Amino acid sequence: MMKLLDNQRLDQQAVSDLRERAGTIAAQGDALLRRADHLPREDRLLIELSLRSQLSQRKLAALVGVPHGTVARRLKKLATRLRDPLVVRLLDGPCPLERTDRELAIGYFVQRRPLRELSQQHHLTTTQVSRRLQFVRGWFRGATMRRGE
Repeated sequence: MMKLLDNQRLDQQAVSDLRERAGTIAAQGDALLRRADHLPREDRLLIELSLRSQLSQRKLAALVGVPHGTVARRLKKLATRLRDPLVVRLLDGPCPLERTDRELAIGYFVQRRPLRELSQQHHLTTTQVSRRLQFVRGWFRGATMRRGE
């Protein structure tokens, strides 16, 4: 009888753990989708199709007309970029950076736009853009040092 009760408790704990993991995975997917709003259209659509439609990478590859390996690499790179601590800090919650610095950082670190393009868009020299991006990196290092990350 005691063994039966122990097994029931273990089963209940296992179900509870699975529900907790499922909730965590869903929250991570939601966070990735929110951050994906800042990606270029093609990348954003790939992430959205992958997370919302629950299609396999092979089916996604057939849908977008590229090899399976290409889809797998792109999804991995995009997920890695969207989970980068600097990107998370820029996109999740309030960001204390000046508007221009934040826009430059999103353009460079999230959208992977070249310095020249960013400099033209913001009417700055590439040197000025580079210095502002260095400032953002320094701000992030200082912010993570203070928070103990």
